[in-house]
Amino acid sequence: MEYAYNSKSLGRHGVCISDVNEILAMNNVTTREFDMPLSGSDNLRIMFVGYTFAGCLVEIGVEFMSEHQAYVFHGQTVSPKYRKLYQERIGNE
Repeated sequence: MEYAYNSKSLGRHGVCISDVNEILAMNNVTTREFDMPLSGSDNLRIMFVGYTFAGCLVEIGVEFMSEHQAYVFHGQTVSPKYRKLYQERIGNE
């Protein structure tokens, strides 16, 4: 998958591209996916929540533009909403 990044939004929230890549890595067993409403262009959007190597719980919003391209539009330290959803998901596994 080829990713494009909204660096301005990520930087505003203190998330770097390496953090994003750690969360989206296939071998990150802490990452969970949460469906979001479709974008205005009817593209699939998913919020990924997981831990970075530094132990920070982070949420990463991704819009899938095609089967080969995705746009990281959001990233921040996990919000209360996604922290709760994440903890519920982990508890039910």
